[in-house]
Amino acid sequence: MYKLLKRNADKKKVAYAFGIGDIEVFANWLHAFSNLRNCCAHHSRIWNRRFVVQLKLPYNTSRPFMTSPALTTVKQNKLFALLSAIKYMVDIISPGNSFKHRLKSLLEENHRLLTLKDMGFPAEWEKLPVWKA
Repeated sequence: MYKLLKRNADKKKVAYAFGIGDIEVFANWLHAFSNLRNCCAHHSRIWNRRFVVQLKLPYNTSRPFMTSPALTTVKQNKLFALLSAIKYMVDIISPGNSFKHRLKSLLEENHRLLTLKDMGFPAEWEKLPVWKA
């Protein structure tokens, strides 16, 4: 639906509501979320996948997202980038949500099966602003 909005002014209103000043970044996030959803819906492997739709990482957001060094080191085609963007959005839509705690629990329960590096998690990922919130 976002893609079908004809006026950029309308797209900006929606993107700004989520604290993202660049409509191209916001459109990219929605496209990447859709791609991830399709992978999940069709039972595709996602934990070590290189996604076709690479997530654009914004430098300016109204809420904590990532620091400048992380923006250049996070792999934009890996699951961690998507999870970070999802957390950013979920925190706006549903303050006080349990996304972070449920994800950490899932990672801990499956630590023998999954490696954080294969999912694109950087060292000390929990110290990134989006994950501190």
